[in-house]
Amino acid sequence: QSAEFLRFYPDMRVDRFAYPEFSLVVTSADDPQLWAPFVSPDSKLLVALCGRIALDQKQWESAARIAGQGGLACKFISQLYSASDIAGLETLSGNFVIALFDRLARKLFLVTDRWGLLPAFRCDAAGRLLYGSHPDALADFAGESRNWDLTSFAEFILTGKLSAPFTYYQKIKALPVASTTTLSLQPNPLVAEQTRTYFHFQPQPQPPEKTEELAEKFAAAFQQAVAKRTLPLLGKSAVALSGGLDSRTVLCAAPDRQALLSFSFYDQENLEFRTARSIAQAAGVEFIPLKRPFDYYGDHAALGVRI
Repeated sequence: QSAEFLRFYPDMRVDRFAYPEFSLVVTSADDPQLWAPFVSPDSKLLVALCGRIALDQKQWESAARIAGQGGLACKFISQLYSASDIAGLETLSGNFVIALFDRLARKLFLVTDRWGLLPAFRCDAAGRLLYGSHPDALADFAGESRNWDLTSFAEFILTGKLSAPFTYYQKIKALPVASTTTLSLQPNPLVAEQTRTYFHFQPQPQPPEKTEELAEKFAAAFQQAVAKRTLPLLGKSAVALSGGLDSRTVLCAAPDRQALLSFSFYDQENLEFRTARSIAQAAGVEFIPLKRPFDYYGDHAALGVRI
């Protein structure tokens, strides 16, 4: 039931795992060679990834040397866990939720990324703990789809947002950002659950004379981040290009612009569209214009809400 709810497109891959202690469903539209779940050859470790982690070339190559069926990203996570325990996973960058089952330790770990880019949710359904990346799927499965949180509805109508950890459902709440939830799976039905936050953002104001130094460090870090996300191993990378500063910075930070594509959605060839096209030409990157029909948003509203 949950698998079909999360299959947003007919060609999405579905991986199902059924253990005596728990079951897991993962749906994905990404390349399974890179992103599929991994089960160690001795079946003592299961790693599943929702979203993506950012690795450099050497880390991908290291993962490729690990035996067994599964995606390289999850193989790297298993390698990191074997070397550094769960603390290793808490150093990763990206937008992700990681599920890792250590059969020998009888523990299931759920790790969220440090910026909350990919949220995860929890529901206690009559003593049965349920977790997922999609609150509507959880609500549907747990029979909570009509148990609404009307305060959250009111907040969204008034402000256009919800305050974490609340959702539209009374019994479904988001897991904390940058958190690790540990489930100790006992032979009996009792499950011990513990959640802790592993990263706290702490501003460190610097004097004005350090501005140039900090700017250089930030530029180098930004280029490194873009390089990880545009590696040839990941396939053809495309940048959604507007006339603004953000997208042009991403485009120009890429080490190999010739391997990139750029594209732009537009209603009419206005100043923003012409600026985006000029940026692509100046950077030597192929530019693909995608004109939206008049009813673009209406035509896709239902699918957008579902996703």
